[in-house]
Amino acid sequence: MKLSKTSNYNGFNITKPQDYIQNVDTDLTNIFNAFKGRIRFGDVDNQYRGENVEGEFLVFASSGTTTTITHTLGTQATGFLLINKSGYGDLYMVSSTKTTATFASSTTANTYKVFLLK
Repeated sequence: MKLSKTSNYNGFNITKPQDYIQNVDTDLTNIFNAFKGRIRFGDVDNQYRGENVEGEFLVFASSGTTTTITHTLGTQATGFLLINKSGYGDLYMVSSTKTTATFASSTTANTYKVFLLK
């Protein structure tokens, strides 16, 4: 969605602070309404690719050492968002290529759901 309004601040003469505050409030409300409810990651259950956030869901089990997972991003992943994990411990992305991502976990036998970012 494109905001159709130009900024209130081009050539804006501040005569009353209340006018300035009202214009800032109006612009922030317009920005919020433009993006509200429109950021979609996709369907995690079907490992669907992100709708308007580029990436894909991955579900995998870690053995406590490094785990390499195949992905279909077509480029090196820039990072990941941890969606869910089955136990305690930390998860790190060690490396990424155009087709794989390698993760390391501080614990054994956890299942992870991550959103791999393009």
